[in-house]
Amino acid sequence: MQSVKVLPDRLRNADYHFPTMTGALLDSAATTVIFHVTHVTDVSSPLPMRIFVAIGMPEAIRSRLTPVCQGLPNVRWVPPENMHCTVRFIGEVDDVVARSAIDIVRAISLRPFTVHVRGVGHFPLHATAAAPDVLWVGIEQSEPLARLVADVNHALTACGLRPDPRPFHAHVTVGRCPKASLNDVRAWCRRYHDFDAGHFTVDGVNCYQSVQTPTGPAYRLLR
Repeated sequence: MQSVKVLPDRLRNADYHFPTMTGALLDSAATTVIFHVTHVTDVSSPLPMRIFVAIGMPEAIRSRLTPVCQGLPNVRWVPPENMHCTVRFIGEVDDVVARSAIDIVRAISLRPFTVHVRGVGHFPLHATAAAPDVLWVGIEQSEPLARLVADVNHALTACGLRPDPRPFHAHVTVGRCPKASLNDVRAWCRRYHDFDAGHFTVDGVNCYQSVQTPTGPAYRLLR
């Protein structure tokens, strides 16, 4: 199977620094950043695979997000084990491109940095007549996070994937609400406006496959 491992020199030893944050409290239980995935998958399927690059949520953060997943009718709340921050959605690709993307993303090294999970919102950001269809908890933008996203996008051009032109909005999807009313969504946002789940350390990103199951999507770590 063909694989692409060519990276710009600056990405081989990418160095990310997080400036000192006043009042930042690091939870020692929140340093392992992984998904609770169904299993690890080797890429060997001839069928298209729906894949993405993401930062997993540590268990301590996922448990703190649970309280906001309530109080709104007609919402499909995301199970804690599925919560993550998408760095780059790639979409459906064949196994050759998937293998190349996996190798490229795994080759990116970074110095761990801290992110702050707080605030809530919805997509589309400016819903008017129609209700939003996604509820999220925000992740505060920072220089090292922005650099990581830019470097992932840049590195993936080595396997023919163009950078995502859309602006990056760091978040954790907590609910999908295509049938919820706009007023109910706005009320939920007001209720949790000051929500703060704390900080956690990012020490890597991985490629995952999204697989539809009878109970919803399952995410599989790709090796």
